[in-house]
Amino acid sequence: MEIENAFLIHGSFGSPDENWMPWLKRELERKGVEVIAPHFPSGEEQTLKNWLREFERYRHMMGPKTIMVGHSIGSAFIFRVLERSDVKILSSFLVAPFSRPVRISKYDEVNKTFLEKEFDWEKIRKNCGSFHVYGSDNDPYVKFSQEDFVAKKLEASMRVIEGAGHINEEAGYKEFKELLGDISFLMKED
Repeated sequence: MEIENAFLIHGSFGSPDENWMPWLKRELERKGVEVIAPHFPSGEEQTLKNWLREFERYRHMMGPKTIMVGHSIGSAFIFRVLERSDVKILSSFLVAPFSRPVRISKYDEVNKTFLEKEFDWEKIRKNCGSFHVYGSDNDPYVKFSQEDFVAKKLEASMRVIEGAGHINEEAGYKEFKELLGDISFLMKED
């Protein structure tokens, strides 16, 4: 399948210039995929409203050959975008996703506007061809039960990576070869 473009959505207190995102951006661009990696507001400015406002300038780029890749709260943001969309995208790749508070006050405070309303799982599934969830058995921020819950709600494939922490730079993830491999596999399917 042809992938025309990819959105990379970072997590709380994050940016598209950290973890495995710069590496993934380079690798996808090498394969001819246009990569959009917005830098969303963080800290006190991190609200769903502010992120949606920032995303609005790119919304017209979403289409049937689009994939979205989200890390942590970035996955919940993808759910909110898909809920509001009238366009079906090709696939979503969700790394350490969650849909409820993580019970760490620093994060729950900045994530609350993303999670305060129940997700419309049916609409989210309807607006995306396939979902791929990546979780770890020792994530210090997101419990595996949260990742598993998201995978079940989305009827997604679930990949458990042992000892990968939050699948971020702190856990040694400046590259994420399993993720790139799954995206590349999708590109080869007909």
